[in-house]
Amino acid sequence: MKVIRDESPKRSKNEHIVNPLLVEPPYEGKHFDIGEDARLWYERYGRGQSFSTKICNFTKHPRSKDIGKAHFCCMSNGFSKKNLGIDLDTNERDENKRSSDKCGCKAMMNINWNTKIVSKVLTLFSDKTFNKQDCYNHKAKINKKRLARGDAQVALEWFRKKQNEDPMFYFNTKLDEEDQILKFFWIDGRLKCTYETFGVVVTFNITYRTNVYKMPFALFAGINNHYQTIQYGCSLLRNEQENIFVWLFHTCLKVMNYKYPVSIIIDQDAVMAAVVPKVKK
Repeated sequence: MKVIRDESPKRSKNEHIVNPLLVEPPYEGKHFDIGEDARLWYERYGRGQSFSTKICNFTKHPRSKDIGKAHFCCMSNGFSKKNLGIDLDTNERDENKRSSDKCGCKAMMNINWNTKIVSKVLTLFSDKTFNKQDCYNHKAKINKKRLARGDAQVALEWFRKKQNEDPMFYFNTKLDEEDQILKFFWIDGRLKCTYETFGVVVTFNITYRTNVYKMPFALFAGINNHYQTIQYGCSLLRNEQENIFVWLFHTCLKVMNYKYPVSIIIDQDAVMAAVVPKVKK
């Protein structure tokens, strides 16, 4: 935002004003970040010089919807009919009471949107060396390191503790090539017994990365004789590749003594559609 013209009242060099509102006089080439800043600044400048300001006319910038071009002037800009020497009737006198202070003051300031500054900003952003996917990958690396630093070990210790408390508790983990946890699966003894009784129909659902590590949470579930939802097994996965789902289904069936459910309800996903036939074999 650039001042392109200024005709504000000038004071002599020997005149000193003590006023906390006084700001530097406007000058051609002064820059503002947005048009609203220019309006507030000129309003403050006017108060310091003992005159009120207003926007005589303006246009909005087509993209930002902020003030693009504007003409600021003194409230006394122009002339009332009375000051022009025109006779007024009674009604006109009442209507022009507010305009009686117009005396043709020429204090004004024009601003215009500086397109050169905008083009520089846009050029800066167009030269970035990363995209949205790069941001996701970087965040995934951070979450992976966070899991490797301590929380994975805490989870393993909790699994071992549960196994000591419940001999039927089962868990399984797999590590990647960097010895970091790739996937968890766990199920306690009570859930295994529940599957033996009600595991005719099983649903397999995934909540997509709602945990702090952005890892998919997989859940095997069903219903009991009271039509209540019950869970059979849980898993945290690093990703949703086909080989990981095959491992997960085989692990779950192994724990259930390979008792295959009559029906499996899954999402209509191409990967899952390929996994189920392989598990049946």
